[in-house]
Amino acid sequence: MAGNLARSGDPLCVWNRSVGREADLTASNIQFARTAQEAMRFGDIVFLMLVNQQALDAVIERDSPNFVSNVRGRIIVNMASVAPDYSEALARDISAAGGRFVEAPVSGSRIPAESARLVGLVAGDPDDLAIVEPYLRQMCSSLVKCGAVGAGLRMKLAVNLHLNAMIAGLAEAAHFAASAGLPMESLAEALAAGPLDCDLTRIKMGKVIVEDFSPQAALSDARASTSLIRDEALRLGAAVPMLEAAHELYGEALGLNSERTDMIAVLHAIEARSTRLFRPSRSEASL
Repeated sequence: MAGNLARSGDPLCVWNRSVGREADLTASNIQFARTAQEAMRFGDIVFLMLVNQQALDAVIERDSPNFVSNVRGRIIVNMASVAPDYSEALARDISAAGGRFVEAPVSGSRIPAESARLVGLVAGDPDDLAIVEPYLRQMCSSLVKCGAVGAGLRMKLAVNLHLNAMIAGLAEAAHFAASAGLPMESLAEALAAGPLDCDLTRIKMGKVIVEDFSPQAALSDARASTSLIRDEALRLGAAVPMLEAAHELYGEALGLNSERTDMIAVLHAIEARSTRLFRPSRSEASL
């Protein structure tokens, strides 16, 4: 994402929590900060893409006297998936400190990020959005304007609800087909030939066929996403039965796989359920 952002030609200062991850960034307009604070204070617009709320608070030094100096006079653009009420509270704190805030969570995993084909779900003051939009378009192929701060993240949760249920459903279809003796290649061909064809289905079926569960979108992230959605659904009073089923399956899959396994490894949780239900161990069968 930083590499794509550098295509704007404007000076860019980059800091990464994981040392060494910036080695692939070679554009001449990029410089590297030694600390998060140095990056925060480099320019007038700060883009944040962090794993969770705790990491975001730590990087912006929200509970420190440095917070005001880090955000005053700047537009802070949060692109990470966090709870909507957290984002609304953060926007208020940044405004009180003399800064401005834009919400821009993205839909898409590593491959769309590398190819600048993310979908940005943006929210905030229209004047602030107008300033940051040219930069967001360096990273996103589409921008969807959702309204006031909080709406962008609620849209992201709605999109992820569909995504999480879709991947669990695809894994279940693959398990059903395998149980019926159907070749995975044929299932992939059938899906690709009809209305269910999309990049995501093709990518995940490709991983199932060769049993490649290296992460593009990690299982731990899927579980964290379903947790965020469940919390917001409870606050809204919205029933989410498909999400509840997916949340349970992703939790079971985490118990069987590394947390950095791809989310399509939810297949293993479904396989394990079949084993428990229909193929009990010899000791269980003798009881």
